[in-house]
Amino acid sequence: MAPNREDVAVRASRPRFMGMGHDGKGLRQKGAAMTGWMGIRVDPAHNRYRWYQVVIQPTLWGTWECWAFWGRIGQSPRGGKLLAHGPFDDVLHAAQRQRRRKERRGYAPLLGGYSKPLP
Repeated sequence: MAPNREDVAVRASRPRFMGMGHDGKGLRQKGAAMTGWMGIRVDPAHNRYRWYQVVIQPTLWGTWECWAFWGRIGQSPRGGKLLAHGPFDDVLHAAQRQRRRKERRGYAPLLGGYSKPLP
């Protein structure tokens, strides 16, 4: 029997790596250690249980980076890539653009866990 969406969301909401806090509020302001967005896509008919995460974090040199990670729900990341780096506003724009792409492809935001909605 395939797990229902609520069960999958609960398992996906547990931090597996790069924890982002549990305050449940929107995007943290500039100067925060890390922020981002996490979405899940569940399609039992095609055995598809996926998560996708966009993370914004500062670098040691005062610039910012936007990373994307993905994988199967309940498992470690299968991949990751650097989406953008540079000033905060440019990196935030890249993160928002990636979030919109994934939402158009069927990823639903994971709220109540450690997902931070991008503005």
